[in-house]
Formats: sequence, structure tokens, C-alpha cells
Amino acid sequence: RSHSNIMRATWSLTHKLGEDSPLHGLTEEVAAQKLLCLVIFVSGTDARYRQPIYAHKVYYCSDLRFDSAFEDVLEFREGEGEIVLDLGRLHSIKPTSLAT
Repeated sequence: RSHSNIMRATWSLTHKLGEDSPLHGLTEEVAAQKLLCLVIFVSGTDARYRQPIYAHKVYYCSDLRFDSAFEDVLEFREGEGEIVLDLGRLHSIKPTSLAT
């Protein structure tokens, strides 16, 4: 096969919070005080129909998770040579040690 329908929606958009980022150093408290919201616009091209596609989403402060990361949903089982996609962990997050 040239593609897999099951892996179609398993991607993430990321933004590195380096020194040049407007979000660099932002804390949960400051975000709540300023009533922060993020508006995300995504554009792309449909692979099958070669037509432009667009999406947008608004994330409010209550939607954001600070000092957190998504749990890994893929597990490689060395003894069996399998890769398992655990959809039960799709929305699971874990704390990170990236606190500033």
C-alpha cells in the first residue's frame, strides 16, 4: 500500500519555545492574567484530490498544559518485532522537567 489510514491523524504541530518565541518564559499564571488564547491556522493540500484544505482552532488558557508533554502512543516490542499503536494513551500527558 502507498498509505495507511490508521496513521492518518497521528501527527502534531509543534512550536519550539526558544528565546525568539513570543511564548518564551510564559507561565501559567501570566497566561491566565492576560486571558491568553492561541489561534491556529493550518493550510495544506489534499493528497488525493490535490485541492487546498484549511483548518483553524482556538485554544484558550484553560486548554493549555504547562510543563507537560504527550505520552508516547507507539510502543516497539523488540522480542516480537512489532510496533503497537496504543490509542488509549492518545490524550494522556506527562509532566516534564522543562520548567523555567
